[in-house]
Amino acid sequence: MDQATQQKIAQAKLLQEAADKLNQEIDKLLGSIATEAMAKGDINYIEELIKEMPDGFARSELQTWLKQNAHS
Repeated sequence: MDQATQQKIAQAKLLQEAADKLNQEIDKLLGSIATEAMAKGDINYIEELIKEMPDGFARSELQTWLKQNAHS
């Protein structure tokens, strides 16, 4: 592997580490909101949260909860 490729890979790893740290911060900010919403079981509120929350957060977790509980 040439030096330019190695440098790009190293830079990409640093960027990924930074992105992971930011995702952890997002989880800290929004995790309690999602947990509380699921505990309340308010389907309308969860649907609203799914629309508003950033991609990549717990939207998939909320969507799974909604699918499991919307038909209960």
